[in-house]
Amino acid sequence: ETYLNELGHSETSRMELTPQGGVPRGRVTSVMVPPGTRDPVGLLESLRVRDWRANPELRVPVFDGIDVYEVRAARAAVNQQISVQAGSYDVDQISIQCSQPGKDLQKIHFDVWISRDVRHMPVRMEAQLPLGTFRAELSGHSQETQPEK
Repeated sequence: ETYLNELGHSETSRMELTPQGGVPRGRVTSVMVPPGTRDPVGLLESLRVRDWRANPELRVPVFDGIDVYEVRAARAAVNQQISVQAGSYDVDQISIQCSQPGKDLQKIHFDVWISRDVRHMPVRMEAQLPLGTFRAELSGHSQETQPEK
């Protein structure tokens, strides 16, 4: 789902990702993508749940609402300590490179620092883009606990 509200204009759109060779469900616009394609939020969740010690690299297609990119994520640094407004964390740094046939995306690079605790929170994110650097840091979080299983 995407929501746009700027300059007095609002737009909402919904689409579903349908694997190539799959059958659209027909409730919303269907976009044919390679099997295993994720959206950007799904990619972030994939980075959080991955066992980076056992599998230090991830290759996956990602659909941003317009284009499909081939994303390569790799563990770039292990057990760093960083401090942000929400506190100090032991983290692993994940480096992300995007590619797309026929396009030069060398100047686009992402890094995500994921906490090494059981929550695997994205503590810091940085994007190197042709127009500059974008940086987001965790400013707070809930202390809610998960029920015992």
